[in-house]
Amino acid sequence: MRLNKLSETVQKHEATFTPGPWAVVADTDSGCLIGETEFWFIVAPESGIASDEQDDANARLIAAAPELYEALRFVEAITTEELSFAKVGTGAEVALRHANRKAREALAKAEGR
Repeated sequence: MRLNKLSETVQKHEATFTPGPWAVVADTDSGCLIGETEFWFIVAPESGIASDEQDDANARLIAAAPELYEALRFVEAITTEELSFAKVGTGAEVALRHANRKAREALAKAEGR
């Protein structure tokens, strides 16, 4: 039951970025075209510095950003919840606290805070 409430909490958060899902749809001369049904944009411009494989990997990572953001919001919510039940000083509590801090830091970076 707690899991459903956590999912509802995460889903209520309004992200300000273009909603996903995003996909890498083409590799153009100027970079990789990424987007979804209405919005398309060029990312990972070919600079001659990175390899094609690295450009492709960068594009896939960027395309996965909306799903990664949603997953991280869930990790932050569930670790916050579980910390209230964890016994202080145990390995589980330390791991939950570390995961929660890392999730909050990454979310703050993504949200420009």
